[in-house]
Amino acid sequence: MKNTLLLFCILFLISACKTDTPEQSNNNDKKADDPRAMITNLLKQIEANPKDVKMATGNFAQIAQISVGQKSFTQAINMLKRSLKEYGLIPENEANASLMAGIFANNLKDSETAISVYQGIAAAYPNNAKAKAGIPEGTASLSERIVDISKKMYNDSTHRIEPAIAGKYINATEIMALLKPEDPSAAGSLFKAGETARTMRQFPKALEIYDWILEKYPNYEKASQALFLKGFTLDNDLSKPTEAKEIYQAFLQKYPKDDFADDTEFLLKNLGKSDEDIIKSFEKK
Repeated sequence: MKNTLLLFCILFLISACKTDTPEQSNNNDKKADDPRAMITNLLKQIEANPKDVKMATGNFAQIAQISVGQKSFTQAINMLKRSLKEYGLIPENEANASLMAGIFANNLKDSETAISVYQGIAAAYPNNAKAKAGIPEGTASLSERIVDISKKMYNDSTHRIEPAIAGKYINATEIMALLKPEDPSAAGSLFKAGETARTMRQFPKALEIYDWILEKYPNYEKASQALFLKGFTLDNDLSKPTEAKEIYQAFLQKYPKDDFADDTEFLLKNLGKSDEDIIKSFEKK
């Protein structure tokens, strides 16, 4: 009898340990409904199995939708761009491109950029009727519109860059590179977008664009400049001499006879020095 009673008590204790208290259950429910936790989980799934294209592109779409619900529209756009950038013009990304166009049009009220996306979708997915319907009749080509936007970036009176227009330019060039990557003007427009981002002191965006050029357009005539500017941005703008040193060394190894080789050697020798120290080194000579 004592053994039976003892066994009953042990089973009861085990059962009690396995059962969440009301407070624990509520915390678990809150965690499951926490948008940040959901996004983190979806990203972890992608990182764990990046070759599962359907899962990855679907997760990017879910993250974008969660972000829209939180009014984090920039994050939503960036996730959809990432899906297109990492997985290309596959059928699964057609819906993600359309979702991006909808966010620009409906949430950000940026019809100009939405049209750019629709033009890219129409080129990448010719049977997409919604994209064709989203392009007003008589609209200039995407490449022509990018040139037109670039001409409006600087204020004629102040001669300063207009951030809102510059942002549209960067978006349009990225859309071109994502949805019309083979367009002859894609690499050049992207390079100018990198310069624009640097001008606006958006250094992480500039670095992202330089890496984009180096990865997707290695034969572009200014690819060497993109690598140089990546190093210069890390060195001069972000004060990261260790990372800059690696880029400068990679530049000299890959482009030893480039026009920027002498500049790179100079910057590499004076890495971490103040302007005063550099001037003093010249005086000693």
